[in-house]
Amino acid sequence: MDLAKQKVALGDILTQQSIENEVIVHAAVGGSTNLLLHIPAIAHAAGLNRPTVEDWNEANRRVSRFVDVLPNGPVNHPTV
Repeated sequence: MDLAKQKVALGDILTQQSIENEVIVHAAVGGSTNLLLHIPAIAHAAGLNRPTVEDWNEANRRVSRFVDVLPNGPVNHPTV
């Protein structure tokens, strides 16, 4: 609410680098596929370049996954 009162907009907070960082974090934690829809939409709303399929693929090839936070978790190890 304070940010709204200060008239701080989404575009004042998000940068192209923060979108790129999110793609990397998603790769590292095996996040939800919902982010593949929401992050490009957020980037678009902020007037930034949307991550492409190639960006997501490259991040997943380059970044080691250190935890799997999928709601159903990996087989036999659901996230609680």
